[in-house]
Amino acid sequence: MNGENHEGPLRLVDVSVYGTGEAGETRPIALGLNLTVHKGEWLYVVGANGSGKSTLGRLVAGLSAGEVRGTVERGFAGFYPAAYVMQQPDAQLFGQTPREELAFALEWLGLPQEEAERKAERALHFAGLSEAADLPWSRLSGGQRQMAAIAAAYAGEPDLIVFDEATSMLDDAARRRVRAMAGQLEARGAVVIWITQRLDELEPDRRVIALSGGRIRYDGNVRNFFYGEPGSGVSPCAECGLRLPYLARLALELGRAGKLAHPLPVSLEEWQAAKLRPDPAKAHSEREHLRKEHPEAHPIEAHPGEVHQGKRHTKEAHLIEVHPSESHLRGTRSVEAFLRETHPGEAQMRDTDMGEAHPKEANPKGARPGKAGERRVEIGP
Repeated sequence: MNGENHEGPLRLVDVSVYGTGEAGETRPIALGLNLTVHKGEWLYVVGANGSGKSTLGRLVAGLSAGEVRGTVERGFAGFYPAAYVMQQPDAQLFGQTPREELAFALEWLGLPQEEAERKAERALHFAGLSEAADLPWSRLSGGQRQMAAIAAAYAGEPDLIVFDEATSMLDDAARRRVRAMAGQLEARGAVVIWITQRLDELEPDRRVIALSGGRIRYDGNVRNFFYGEPGSGVSPCAECGLRLPYLARLALELGRAGKLAHPLPVSLEEWQAAKLRPDPAKAHSEREHLRKEHPEAHPIEAHPGEVHQGKRHTKEAHLIEVHPSESHLRGTRSVEAFLRETHPGEAQMRDTDMGEAHPKEANPKGARPGKAGERRVEIGP
């Protein structure tokens, strides 16, 4: 049953989807799906192969997904199917060139020719296809064909767009282009459904849904999906049978060891700003050694709220640099420094899980080259 409220959110209410097995039997594909999506929302959908991600994506987009039981209220998404970009480009291209593909997509929307041409040129530019716009598919790479399919979906400025592992075969530069294009649509009020198996793509405070066995097992923000509620020690991501990204695993270990405070970092930017807590016994020993070596320095034992030498200390006295001569004994230290100490000789930290968050172009000058498909994250000179 489909609702007709075109102003409200998109809802799935106790929706199950059934398909036909190899022997002709009816088998469940998704069971008991309950989901509400509001206009302007960015929603990640994750899960292992066969978990029901694409089925959910097709339901949300208004495409055929099998025998559907339950209530689907299209809300703001309207009656017509939404923009949907699949993993394989050749199954979704109808024109003979990128320009023809976009012209076909915009013509279907009924746009005037001049407006359609303007939108097509803009989308080709953002997709990096301006110079290849009139080349036949046979002369374009798989990545370029995929970018053409993405550009065609983007050009129509849809109210809802589903990326079904659409960037899985793209390089880092192309992924960044797609994320930027999706971000522009979101900024205009569109819903972005981002289906992925690359958990490194997830941003800290966005919403994520995890599926397993055709059911929604988690619906909440990304940080809690990786780390659970503070103090719980349970990762919903792991409970869903998914492997945490490398940096998330590291954060959990440091958090459990009391070396990293909540909220635990997710993005590369958060990692770069993170500080490790000191080992109290080691810090005390180092201070005692400093007193003996430099008695004239008289390091300050700071207390919450006190002011010494014109410097106000925060309530966490053990996190304070207490004397200029003790700069090498800071109460906190960067994660980068910790990684250097625990991985001596490594000028870079290898992380095959960071994907989009990479802050520099691939293989910057002076960087150690990696194997194909690897991404490396700089951790300092």
